[in-house]
Amino acid sequence: MLPIATLVHNNSENSTTKASPNQLLIGQEPPATPSQGEGTDNPTVEQRVRQLRERRILVTQALNRVANQQRPTEAKWKKGQKVWLEAKNLSLPYGSIKLAPRRHGPFLIE
Repeated sequence: MLPIATLVHNNSENSTTKASPNQLLIGQEPPATPSQGEGTDNPTVEQRVRQLRERRILVTQALNRVANQQRPTEAKWKKGQKVWLEAKNLSLPYGSIKLAPRRHGPFLIE
């Protein structure tokens, strides 16, 4: 799966350069689909390409089925509730982490 992940990453557009790494390095984006086996007289290659296409269709159907089964969950919090924020992801100006508060709040949800 690592080569596929690498291909997808290198074909993805960068938000800063507005181009993919493959586009910048080699001037094109290699396709992720096996179109090389079309029109060949090698039956083994044609069979392999057919298997890959069938598997891709099955995987797409499975992913769509799972995505449709999972419904969005209800929100944990509602307007008017009070919540505490954990301080571990907040950049605060405390000299020592040990002496800094671990939570901040309560904050009212509006």
